[in-house]
Amino acid sequence: MNCFILGDVAPPDFHWLECLSWAANVILAGAAVYALKQVHAAIKQAKSSLDQNKLTLEQIEVSRKDIILRSRREATALAIQQCERFAEKIIPHIDDVFNELTRRKYIPPQPNRDFPFIPAPVNSVNHQIWSDAPFRAKIINAMNEIESFAQYFTNDLADEGIAFIPTGQSFCHQCEVLSFFIGIYRQDNIPKLYQNTTKLYQLWKPRVERVVLEEQGKKIETLKSKLPPDDPRHPMGTKFS
Repeated sequence: MNCFILGDVAPPDFHWLECLSWAANVILAGAAVYALKQVHAAIKQAKSSLDQNKLTLEQIEVSRKDIILRSRREATALAIQQCERFAEKIIPHIDDVFNELTRRKYIPPQPNRDFPFIPAPVNSVNHQIWSDAPFRAKIINAMNEIESFAQYFTNDLADEGIAFIPTGQSFCHQCEVLSFFIGIYRQDNIPKLYQNTTKLYQLWKPRVERVVLEEQGKKIETLKSKLPPDDPRHPMGTKFS
């Protein structure tokens, strides 16, 4: 008697489906591997870009520091150059003007940080000095020299901190002596000239006053240290040992 087992008989498409499933798994595995390689490559590229950006930022920072250092050097050199010009050319010229003003009994106004116009009688000594055209030209030239000196520092081209120590007190004194004539060009009804001069004066004058007070304080402390210690007298019977 012939018999057969049902389990031994498979549908004709069974092996094809199994092959397709296996092929699909292989394709998926390959795609996964490829995707992982792509991700790894992307990570590697991102890391490389990050390193490159970091290097670029470091180079930018180095360049920035180099620019700052060069700017400081140039500002220092320019400040020293202007200090030399102030000592060698400006001061001698202005001293000549000051000597002539003294000879003509010029009366400088009281110091004023804002340099307003200083009212004075029409026939005052100061106005008589100003009415002398040849000497007026020398005064204007002196004020222009001070203005040209100040503009380097008010426009941040030169380091004003370096120039202040050797020139600050003399500059402020010159401004105060010439303030009457500077004020003539700074009235309310005309365009105000000598802007750099007034701006630098307003910056340096409080600093000069502070330095003077500090020096006076040091002298006072020195004098106090030389005095004998204070030993007040006590009424009889009130001092306890």
